[in-house]
Amino acid sequence: MNIADSSISKKNKIIKLTETECKILTLLLLAPKQVFSKEEILRYAWDEELNNNISVVPQAISVLRKKLYRDSIDAIDTVKGKGYKATPSKKICLSKRRKKYGITTAILACSITAYSFYIQEPDEQPKINQSLLKVDDNIYQTSNSAPIVISPEILNENVKYFIHVQQKAISLSACKMTNKKCTSIYNKILFVDDANTKIDMNKLISEVSFNFNKPKGEPIFCNSNKCTNYKVSSSINLRALNNESYTGHVFINYDVMQLDTNQYKAEFSAYVKESGYIGSFGYSVNLNAETKKITNQSNEHYISKISRDTKYSGIKSGRQQFGTIKDQNQLYAFPLMKNGTHSTYFNHIYPMGNGVKYIYMESANIGYLTFFYK
Repeated sequence: MNIADSSISKKNKIIKLTETECKILTLLLLAPKQVFSKEEILRYAWDEELNNNISVVPQAISVLRKKLYRDSIDAIDTVKGKGYKATPSKKICLSKRRKKYGITTAILACSITAYSFYIQEPDEQPKINQSLLKVDDNIYQTSNSAPIVISPEILNENVKYFIHVQQKAISLSACKMTNKKCTSIYNKILFVDDANTKIDMNKLISEVSFNFNKPKGEPIFCNSNKCTNYKVSSSINLRALNNESYTGHVFINYDVMQLDTNQYKAEFSAYVKESGYIGSFGYSVNLNAETKKITNQSNEHYISKISRDTKYSGIKSGRQQFGTIKDQNQLYAFPLMKNGTHSTYFNHIYPMGNGVKYIYMESANIGYLTFFYK
């Protein structure tokens, strides 16, 4: 059973599961002797914010059983009055009816069939090689970005621009420089639905404006041993190049505690509003981070190996909804804000001075500027 892609493989045949079915089986199989109530399965396998009725549990298990039975897999037992448990071994009886001398008799053949499940956990996302290249006096571009063409006359000499272009999303960030310090930041993520879309980077740069100023507080320089507890904040505009009616915005916050030179714990939260959603929704998760300093010819930066921490007490992990979906075609961030298929992933962190850093998230394939401060 592969949790990463919600599937079961049996004799080279792949059985696809829904995300909910995969969660149900995972819960039962990891504790095969334990009986789980309908309430416990509901809390584990469904988003609590959807307020599902407990009746969805037996319905989902019935559908799952039928799907598995087609491939002769019997993995779930019902414990009457208590709930459900895994079936590591099952007594299978086949009834064969035979008619002889006008009398029908039944021959019952029974055997013990053992099921052995190997749970393949979500894998670690492979680390990529990346650097932040200074392509002009005030233009920075990630090394894995697609090439761009910019007219020099549209650039503001008091602004530093950061650009990351990929097939499905464009990240455009900017720093407003005052006395050689970044005092305000701008971030925009543009979703791209059509790979053939022509990108007018000059137009996107001309739309840059600043309204997220440096928070009050002492700047943080995390390459020193004095950095113990601090905050990270950012603001990101969301747009879609092939959908002019779409708008969205996300505020990002990290509360970070440094354990030692390279080890951190963090509470990450994001608050999002977008066109396809009435109200707002958020995402929060506890993280462990192992950070390594990288020095090469182009620049010095940090690679942080991020893993979700299920043991660390703190904020509840997962997506929280404060409204309802009104238009699926106007949702871009909502489908992305859930636990991914990788148990760990990597962030690339580029210090830009004065408590400002550019972060590239491998898991989302986006980059944005942040303020680090106490």
